[in-house]
Amino acid sequence: MSNKAGEQKQNENLRIKITALISCLLLGFIFCLMDSITYGRNILNGVKKFESESEQLESISFQIYLTSTILAQAVFAFFTKIDSGILATFIVESVDYYQKIFINISTKTDDLPTAVTNTLICVSISTFLFACTSFGLLKLNLGKYLAYIPKSALCGGLGAIGISQFKVAFQEIGFDISDIKISQKIVVTLGLVILIAIVGFYLSEKFSDSPLVIPVYTVGVVIVFYLIGLITVGTDISKLRDNGWLPKKSTSSFEFQHVKNNLSLRSISFKYIFDNLFFIFTLTAVNLIHLPLNTATYTLATGIKADFGSELFTQCIGNFFTMFSAAPTYFVCSNSIFFRKSGGKTKLSGILMALPILILYKFGLKIKSFIPPIVLASFPVFFGLSFCYSAFYSTFKTLKKFGKIDYLILVATAIIATMVGFVEGIAAGLIFNFFVFIKSYNNSIRDRKVVKIIDDAVVVDYILFFGNLHRFLQTIDKLAKVRKYIVIDFTACHSIDWLSRDSLIDKISETSVIYHIIGQKKHFEDAESSVLITYHNYEDYETKYSV
Repeated sequence: MSNKAGEQKQNENLRIKITALISCLLLGFIFCLMDSITYGRNILNGVKKFESESEQLESISFQIYLTSTILAQAVFAFFTKIDSGILATFIVESVDYYQKIFINISTKTDDLPTAVTNTLICVSISTFLFACTSFGLLKLNLGKYLAYIPKSALCGGLGAIGISQFKVAFQEIGFDISDIKISQKIVVTLGLVILIAIVGFYLSEKFSDSPLVIPVYTVGVVIVFYLIGLITVGTDISKLRDNGWLPKKSTSSFEFQHVKNNLSLRSISFKYIFDNLFFIFTLTAVNLIHLPLNTATYTLATGIKADFGSELFTQCIGNFFTMFSAAPTYFVCSNSIFFRKSGGKTKLSGILMALPILILYKFGLKIKSFIPPIVLASFPVFFGLSFCYSAFYSTFKTLKKFGKIDYLILVATAIIATMVGFVEGIAAGLIFNFFVFIKSYNNSIRDRKVVKIIDDAVVVDYILFFGNLHRFLQTIDKLAKVRKYIVIDFTACHSIDWLSRDSLIDKISETSVIYHIIGQKKHFEDAESSVLITYHNYEDYETKYSV
């Protein structure tokens, strides 16, 4: 009897594992399908002189996206040290820079193979630099310092990435923001795109624990669209294509011949590479910004440790592979969180995820011609809203009590990164932070007073900012190994920047050590921790606690 019960339990466990595997693979496939028909097919886009070759360019773009994503998925999932299945893909935020390189080269040649070949070479070089930089940061143990980029500059850069997604959406519906005359149809289309994206964003926030909410919502929107089309024009969907509510029936197909016909090793020219060095280095820099944020966010959301240094190695190996497909790739935090929630809790599930993506080679471009442009355009808007919400609204709620200057720097960084360039924006954010530090330092020298010293306290009588944060955290780590409690005296600290505040809160949450923080209470009073006690001043400390 016991053997039968044990066998039933084994069968039930097997059924649960198979169901979880099917669920997570289906979700991962839907994510890849959405990205491929929204971003993937538009990688080589934006050049009017080559519009007659749009089907070839769409096919080549699709191959770049799918090949790099399959390689990335297999390699990242195999080498990651994260104890879970993860999703990796072509970096969709790099599409904008891919197009800039293609457009820049196309202004200097009318030959399509020359333009395509040199664009792929430039992006391959950038991807190689991305891999090498990741390796260098790992070997020199400098990767940890990327985590100390001021959060105001970093979040400003993310906000700019979010804003750039709207450009992708505008291209999808044929909207030119510089065009003074905007047709009524474009206004209606744009309004529908924004409405679909806002509702989708609301649902994703409202039902954040449900990984299928966005795929199901998308299918629902497509069904509603076809129902309305059925009522208005009947079963002849060619009328919807004629009116622009559906894409023209694509004759594009996944053909390796398209790549072969547009690759010409003889046309490779250092002239085009030198002309695009700025975009090459900028793309490398932009790609580096994602990992420190992705690992920290993944750990916070799942409780699974994602070590930044270990994932630098994974990123390095992954991009050494995908540079041959001319595409930078990365570990996708948001999709990986949903992948785990839907059942992808093992590394094997992540490795197997590369297999169903192969289906898109056959059917991806055909599926695209049946998806309304308003739905395709809504995805970049959705992702743009998500980035902007996190960068601007969520941070405003966090910073309004203690970091108004940080928020101003964030907004300024985003504006400069959007209007001038990403690297220039981040550089401006760093400069603004140094100016704030200098001002705070001068004020602290002027206002410095003799303070009471508490035995065994960590006295922070200096400005705590991104420049000295690493040393401060090392001190805290050493004390946490030998003490049951730590007293940190901030009464003589004139200023704590946003990154330092969040890093200390994260450090406190990692241990069972009791922390007593005196001074700068406004920075820590919202921190939800059972091992953190804050005090306004010495009198408050002596009243509530006695060592």
